[in-house]
Amino acid sequence: FYSFALDVLRQPSRPLEGAILDRRGEHLGNVLGALEEDRPAYKERLDAYLRAVVPDAVGIDRWFDTSFVTVKLRFMTGAGGRDIAFGPHAMSDGTIRAAAVLAALFQSAVLDGRIPLVGIEEPEIALHPAAAGVLFDALTEASEHVQVVATSQSPDLLDRDDLDVSTVRAGSMERGLTNIGEVDEASRGIVKDKLYTLGELMRGNQITPSRAANGHASRPKV
Repeated sequence: FYSFALDVLRQPSRPLEGAILDRRGEHLGNVLGALEEDRPAYKERLDAYLRAVVPDAVGIDRWFDTSFVTVKLRFMTGAGGRDIAFGPHAMSDGTIRAAAVLAALFQSAVLDGRIPLVGIEEPEIALHPAAAGVLFDALTEASEHVQVVATSQSPDLLDRDDLDVSTVRAGSMERGLTNIGEVDEASRGIVKDKLYTLGELMRGNQITPSRAANGHASRPKV
């Protein structure tokens, strides 16, 4: 279960074989290096998603800094077609968080079955709203080989016509109790009839858990 911390994502770590991404993002460089060596096709998928999030990016890689391991982000320059690299402290918050989300989903320990479930808290934090759709696609692709659970308060993540509402659970807080359940029947019907997307309903505070009592939270989580 992941709740990424920016200071941890930017912190160098010792080289470690078979590393699993820590819940706050430690070992990001080791995880990327292992994926490049073990499953290069999936490393390319990770880089492709990151390119869709970050314009002009080429990819993100393990970077050896003396006896420690960190990450570097490669960009393609216009002159000569050479890559230029930026270390973790030069990356934006959204970029390094997006890289961590993708690493969590496609790391070797997920692909070889050592991790049977990946949970990510608010994967879209610090990203431009337009990039939320890219992360949704990555979450969906990853769910083909591992169970994925993500919490979000972002309507942008759900603002799409092809969303399977049955995969979404709504949450609300009432009288100090948290209610979680399938999206209410009225909202499911509206989405099925393509009158609004689930994201549009969320912006209007129109989503409630089907088992909830009266009322709903001002901004439901899903």
